[in-house]
Amino acid sequence: MLKSPITLGFLVIITGFALLDLLNPIKTFSEFENRYLATRPEVNVETIIDGEFMKDYEAYVNDQFVLRNFWINIKSINERLLSKQENNGVIYGKDDYLFDKVFTLPSTTDRNVAYLEEFLAMYEHKNVTGIVIPNSFSVLTHLTPTGTPFIDQIEIINAWNERFGLLDINEVLLEHKHEDLYYKSDHHWTLYGAYLTYKQIMSEWGMEALDFEDFNVQTVDDFYGTYYNRAKPIFYPADTLKYFEPNILYYEIFGERHESLIDHNAFEINDKYRAFMHGNIGFSSVVMNETENPNKILIIKDSYANSMIPFMSSHFDQIDVIDLRHYSGSINALVEANDYEHILFMQNFMQFTQDPTLARLRY
Repeated sequence: MLKSPITLGFLVIITGFALLDLLNPIKTFSEFENRYLATRPEVNVETIIDGEFMKDYEAYVNDQFVLRNFWINIKSINERLLSKQENNGVIYGKDDYLFDKVFTLPSTTDRNVAYLEEFLAMYEHKNVTGIVIPNSFSVLTHLTPTGTPFIDQIEIINAWNERFGLLDINEVLLEHKHEDLYYKSDHHWTLYGAYLTYKQIMSEWGMEALDFEDFNVQTVDDFYGTYYNRAKPIFYPADTLKYFEPNILYYEIFGERHESLIDHNAFEINDKYRAFMHGNIGFSSVVMNETENPNKILIIKDSYANSMIPFMSSHFDQIDVIDLRHYSGSINALVEANDYEHILFMQNFMQFTQDPTLARLRY
């Protein structure tokens, strides 16, 4: 018989949270953290024996815990009061910059590198270009905490460049690392970071890039990105998101035509970066001119390219865009059916090394 009211109260609280967890509807996506959440893993003998089931189940419990967002806020306040330099996989840097805690390469890296190398060789006759974009902690090293053992993405990308001929954008980003290249609170680069890469691509393709001042850049205040939503630092200043409206004929998504590449409704929600290209769409087309023989390119990308593609619209009649995470069609069939002047593969380092869909490059 339980005589201690403290013990009894503790058991009641634990039991209550366990029941709430069971009754709480399973969520697949967290707007708060802007990421997909782990769901209940399937039980089978193989995953139980190799330990994967328990690992996946632990991730499921952590992601689906009742009042998760509230507890993240409480943990963040506690961590900062204790002067800790990280929270929820996010490291606090200098000048209010937040960085992903990445100390090791994902186990899928070698596999995905092989897929990209094969893809570039497969379409070599089609003027194919590959880019892997370094994340903020590899470029803004002067803003990271001293001694933090981040992986050296620059060195790794340089080795890939020598191995199978990626377009090198590391040098230009490093040259401008004291400028506004990456958001402080988000994992994406800024509009200016995207511009510098656009300029590098145009030079590689023998085309003349427009000056940054040629674009009518607009601003949106109160932007808090993915790192902020994961770490929830207290008394944290908002980022400013920049964008511009390129002149297009229409932007086609799911058979519907839009007048703009910018979804202004997204500026009213938590994930304001989603405004670029209306988010991540499996297949979409940007049409600037309808001609008998349009000058077309194909871009296979992740969300980093969403803020870079508007710059590209000044140089082509049509841009077809694929996000492999949401695309189930055949790339080979699409390329065969279209006379693309260029094919561009473009992902940021972290997405590229762990993307489970890159095998689709082969088909």
